[in-house]
Amino acid sequence: MDQMAQMQAMLRAMEDRLSTTIAQSEQRTTAQITQLSDRVNETNTRIDQTNTRINQMNTPQTVATHDARALARSLNSASHSSLATLHSLPLPDGSPPPDGLFPENYGAFRLLEAGAPLQQLLQLYQIEVSPGALLDDRLRILATYCGISW
Repeated sequence: MDQMAQMQAMLRAMEDRLSTTIAQSEQRTTAQITQLSDRVNETNTRIDQTNTRINQMNTPQTVATHDARALARSLNSASHSSLATLHSLPLPDGSPPPDGLFPENYGAFRLLEAGAPLQQLLQLYQIEVSPGALLDDRLRILATYCGISW
């Protein structure tokens, strides 16, 4: 009987150790599943945000604005003489710049000064220029944005 009691005690101890090991393994697995679930949720959130941005970018108005910008830049890139006509680009919201603000030709563009028209164009097109930038740098930045050879 004594041996039987010892065997039962050993079996109970083994059972307790196995139960503890299984419980610990279950806790680790649950923690890993929770972490993976959190990562999947974060990824899904990023995917949803990306899809929203893509849908916003693909609206007909946005596509038309990008097309109009590309066309104006292409036409401007061929303007090299003083009297060559320049084409204004649509503003970021798709509207045209105010009448008379964008220079009509290449010569007028090169004569822009550091005053209001140049600064207003930079602001309307939301082009950031460092405060200490020289006139030539400001003109070059605007010219590059508009597809004008500088």
